[in-house]
Amino acid sequence: MAEPPQPTHPIESVERALRLLSLVGEVESITVSGAAADLGVARSTAHRLLATLRYRGFVSQDPLTKTYHAGPELLKIGVAMTGGMSQHQIVRPHLESLSKELDETVHLVLRHGQQVLFVDSVESGAAVRVMSRAGATMPAYATAAGQVLLAKLSSAEIHALFGDGELETLTPYSVSSVAELETKLEQVRRDGFATNFNGSENGVSAVAVAIPSTAGMHEMAVGVAVLSDGLDLSRAAEIAGVVRRYVDVIGETMASAAVA
Repeated sequence: MAEPPQPTHPIESVERALRLLSLVGEVESITVSGAAADLGVARSTAHRLLATLRYRGFVSQDPLTKTYHAGPELLKIGVAMTGGMSQHQIVRPHLESLSKELDETVHLVLRHGQQVLFVDSVESGAAVRVMSRAGATMPAYATAAGQVLLAKLSSAEIHALFGDGELETLTPYSVSSVAELETKLEQVRRDGFATNFNGSENGVSAVAVAIPSTAGMHEMAVGVAVLSDGLDLSRAAEIAGVVRRYVDVIGETMASAAVA
């Protein structure tokens, strides 16, 4: 396909913002100085561009490292453009059945860099329940679904993503360091599922299992969110067994869709 013609009167600020979005989409994270160098502008200009994109949800900022990465709006566009919405349509009926069987809220989650995007949610029918997080992004290490996806990475890849030190905590129970995260991921690999007790939100716990990988498809996980009073390690293992049945079927369905 031929490239579109260059506009006769390009708007420089729009051009810079779009170039910056492309850059953020290509790398895991970027600094203000890195953005300035790539765009060939002053640090103050790069900072204003990033601040505007952050305000609109296209980038997010790590409060500890001060680096910027793809935000929820950019992730949503990327998911839609690369077939994520069709994957969502494939998975949705299974999420509904799983939620009904367990009577708990169920999430479909994918990882992008340090973050996870909640692509879809099906809420429990109970009067008191965990609410939908559809469209939200969170640090991957702070969620069960994020941890089960991070467990696919090597130690070197984990350190490339998060460094070697402390991690921002969302609650007093959040994973607080890369060393603690690595220990947790070792347990996830042994168990085949991840648990999160109050790590992303007080009063909410979760169990997650990764969907088997399929070439050309996003790597995703299914998480079951439970009010913390209703979850212990024994119940978590039971839930994981049920979720595993569903993700195996989802993986087979996705593989068939990819071949078709």
